[in-house]
Amino acid sequence: MQLVDPSLWRNAGLTNPEQYIDRFLRIEPMPVLGTARGNLEIAAACTGFVNLHELRDLLFRYAEFKTGEQVGLTLPTPKNRVETIAMSEQQVGLYETLREKIEELSGKRGSSILGALSQMSLVAIHPGLYRDTATDETKITYRAALNDLSIDPHSPKFDACVRRIRKTMDAAVSCPTNPALRDPSVGTADHVRGASSCGHIIFCEPVAAHAWLKRVLMEAGVADARIATINAETAKGGEERTQLARAFNGDPDEGIEPQYDVVIANQVAYEGVDLQTRTCEIHHIDLPWEPATLQQRNGRGWRQGNCFPIITLNYYIAARSADGPRFAMIDGKAHWMGELLSSANRETNNPAMSLTGDRSAQLAMLSANPEEAERKLEAMKTAARAEAI
Repeated sequence: MQLVDPSLWRNAGLTNPEQYIDRFLRIEPMPVLGTARGNLEIAAACTGFVNLHELRDLLFRYAEFKTGEQVGLTLPTPKNRVETIAMSEQQVGLYETLREKIEELSGKRGSSILGALSQMSLVAIHPGLYRDTATDETKITYRAALNDLSIDPHSPKFDACVRRIRKTMDAAVSCPTNPALRDPSVGTADHVRGASSCGHIIFCEPVAAHAWLKRVLMEAGVADARIATINAETAKGGEERTQLARAFNGDPDEGIEPQYDVVIANQVAYEGVDLQTRTCEIHHIDLPWEPATLQQRNGRGWRQGNCFPIITLNYYIAARSADGPRFAMIDGKAHWMGELLSSANRETNNPAMSLTGDRSAQLAMLSANPEEAERKLEAMKTAARAEAI
């Protein structure tokens, strides 16, 4: 908007970010999880959004927003499924090491806190992704991870994801609009693995994780030839990625069966890779930071042309990690954007900052000390009820 009309914000009386926050955000002290320590803390948080009618007026001067449904696109109904998974003892130990490192670095100039926070996200995926950045900053390549059989490919998230995929494959789900893609009279496990019309997309950023996920899938009985990976190492150019997408989709009109049942991908597949024809489930091993990127991920399969009426979006959240707060933050941003674009409300609450049931339970569960967190939350609720009387 600043590029379209450089005077827009100035004419609205907004000349710096602080004024924007004061005009449109409601800031209040709220219980939050400390990213480093994982303990419940009181901090300034965005609990809602105000004066949305003013912001809409500015935004809609230059833009028009419509959903797929509003322009007549036929889309599958998304079904969110969140699975919270306990980390392994090794992961918990590494997570605590990183928490202690962040506490030690807090307040020091030039400290690498962001690097430690990034490591926490990686550890929640698989302990093999951990690197002591003080001595080793190298990243494990896809080929190295695939060939190094000394590393156990399993992690709680990987195992949960593969169990879900295996369950769907064993159920022999067929595409409602083209059941010919799978012959239900053939009931062998090999046929389910080889020609299931229900396709799965797994998103995870580190390429080493792609190799380990592939090994776990193969151990679960998914044939190597039925698994595709799309990252900068395995599919370097747009043409290669397009070919992999076509092989995953098949061509129902031409009677061409799909070549792959599972695609493991990262950010190189966010745009220009259409995987929607037979995707029944999308799996998020890790999470981005903003709704737009998550929408790009889900948009690979949740779009017009999908043969399923419902698509399941799976989110794997490591208990007592930063996954939960990040997921809540994404949900809060998406809710606010929806209220801004599609409602006439002047104010809206931020659901990620609610103290009601679901969030309270989540805060306690994700805290490094759940019992203490529950006591603090109950005390806060009691105080809030007393103030309301």
